[in-house]
Amino acid sequence: MKFCHRYREEHAERICKVETEVKDRSEGYCEKTIFIKNEEVLSNVTEAIYGRLLFPNWKSMKGLDRYIKIIGARITQLVDAGRTEYFVANKTKSAIVNTGMMDLFGNDFLVLYRYYEKYKTYIAERVIESKQDYLNYGFTKEQSMMQIEPISFFDEKEEVFNPKKEDFDINQNCLIHIIQERRERFPESIRSQSDSKIAGQIMNALERGIKMQRRDRSFAKASYSGKSGTISWFMPLHIDAPLSEDPELVMVVRRSGDFYEIKTILSYDDELKDRITALSLYSKLW
Repeated sequence: MKFCHRYREEHAERICKVETEVKDRSEGYCEKTIFIKNEEVLSNVTEAIYGRLLFPNWKSMKGLDRYIKIIGARITQLVDAGRTEYFVANKTKSAIVNTGMMDLFGNDFLVLYRYYEKYKTYIAERVIESKQDYLNYGFTKEQSMMQIEPISFFDEKEEVFNPKKEDFDINQNCLIHIIQERRERFPESIRSQSDSKIAGQIMNALERGIKMQRRDRSFAKASYSGKSGTISWFMPLHIDAPLSEDPELVMVVRRSGDFYEIKTILSYDDELKDRITALSLYSKLW
């Protein structure tokens, strides 16, 4: 066990990397240093959980791995906010959290996240299998008996996403980014059309999505970014696909100041579906 800890410490550079965050052009630039888990390395926790899920809703192990990583980013926010209902911490600042996922017997998957002082962040270390594990990793007997609430990515004062058309700032920078800089993401059938026609389809989809969201607040799907620590909302963008079927694309909506903006578009693929699953683990069960 001591060897494992020493190995992970010595090879942290392989597991992790730090780089300057550069967002999409429409969002501007940010010089904040961020921590990123190496996307090429699957967490050992991911591998331990994947085959033991009571509800295996993930499209791939990589989708689950992203969820494990963004929990690590979220812990930092919860610790800073003193939201102790969502974690217990030991003297080395490592934390145990309830992932919200359940094993084959209906028990919560609890995961120990080790705090890395160098990177000021948390990395999934191991699945907590028993109360004795708490003691083995520097936690107290009293902590082992505490009920930890399932992880939440929404802050206490997080507003309900129920916008009106007037709440959106549809500005030139956003449209240029989506229509010109991300044109290759559109289906071939629309790429050759004029910017104004594509913009019209985007606006139609947005107005339809707003109507749907005001009638059913589960229509837009939330997603949490481990890099920015913020919530975005996905709304469907149908191009050729019938409205009753899956869209080809989704619009990424995020608050910017006093308004919402469409920040970019993404393909509605398995990777994105797993990003949606991360914040709605059981929405597809019935």
